[in-house]
Order: sequence, then C-alpha cells, then structure tokens
Amino acid sequence: MHASCLWQHLQMQGFLQHARGTIPYMAQILARLSVPAEMLYILPIESDFFVNGLFRSRDNGISSARGPWQFLKDTAETRTVALRTSGNIDCDERSDWRKATAGAGRYLRYLLQRFDNDPNMAVLAYHW
Repeated sequence: MHASCLWQHLQMQGFLQHARGTIPYMAQILARLSVPAEMLYILPIESDFFVNGLFRSRDNGISSARGPWQFLKDTAETRTVALRTSGNIDCDERSDWRKATAGAGRYLRYLLQRFDNDPNMAVLAYHW
C-alpha cells in the first residue's frame, strides 16, 4: 500500500474510533434541524473529531477554531454556541459536541436555505 494511502487509512480509523459513540446522536440532532446526515462528513475534514484541540492554521499560527465543528469565535456567537463569562469562569461550548452540533446544524440549515438546498455550496460556504 502506498504510504499516503496508508496514512489516510490510519487517519480515518482514528476518526472513527473517536466518533463511534457520538455519530448516531449527532445525526439525530441534524435530522431534528432538517439537515442531511451526510453533512457529518465535514467532521473528519474539520477536526478529525478531536473535540478539545486547537488547530494550526495554514500559516502555522494557532487558529482560534475549536471543537469538532471547528467554529471560530465569531461564527459560534452568531450560531448560538455559548461563549460567555459566568462569574470568574469562561464558558466556551464549542467543545461540547452536543451544543456544537446543534450550532453547526443551525448554520448548515441556514447555508442550505441560502443556496437553494445545494449541499455542495453549503459545504463550500461552511469552509469559507
């Protein structure tokens, strides 16, 4: 097997290992929001389903995207994924897969409506 194919295979296995217990529940959340379950394929592209990690941007800087759906702070705030300070405790729910999935579902539903239910355009816009 070619080295790059093996690497991709191992990456997908890692994703499936992390996601095994939550993918069915995430699909239910998306279904309640009338978003196709196929949109879950965004997850391995965005985060490999590593919920708490910060990821390096293309210029090797640390990105402010967080959680399985890799919300930036501005996107999270507009999609009602909580980013707030409660007393002395900062609350960032982008790493809570349930709340982040609901926020991603609302955002994807908005994008699907905006682009006449074209999933390709919605995914492209999600990554923009």
